[in-house]
Amino acid sequence: MLTTKEGHKPCALVVLSLESPVQMGVYVEGKLTQAFESSEKASVALAALSAQAIAWCTSYKLNLEAIFYATGPGSFSAMKLTHVFLHTLSVAQNIPLFGALGFVFNAYQPIKAFGKNYYCYKHGQITLCVLEEATTTPMQLPDFLDPKLFAKNPKPLYLLPPV
Repeated sequence: MLTTKEGHKPCALVVLSLESPVQMGVYVEGKLTQAFESSEKASVALAALSAQAIAWCTSYKLNLEAIFYATGPGSFSAMKLTHVFLHTLSVAQNIPLFGALGFVFNAYQPIKAFGKNYYCYKHGQITLCVLEEATTTPMQLPDFLDPKLFAKNPKPLYLLPPV
């Protein structure tokens, strides 16, 4: 169980699970201090990496005081799993949860949807684009955490086209 202890420094956790590899980073005073990564599917990686991150925080006398994550777009199943997993952790441990678009973590480059379809971010809008040769940039944990890019009470971003 995560508890706030006197004398422990606050830290934040950033979770990127919309694509492989799943990544988690611990931030102290806004700076990336420790990163964890798994090539497993989000269904396996979320629990394993969270356990590693929490154990690491405990060993360095850090209190997890906020969780930030990419809400979408990306893998539909990863979005759902991440949303449920992190909201459960947030409620159970009374840790504030914040979310931002996945584009924040890949320099606003296209994000793979399916086939030759990609999610594209232009002029504040997300659209589904067909790209023959897309240049994609993998999502990366930022060196410094900017909380202003995140919203409180996040929800997964479902952008699937009608069937």
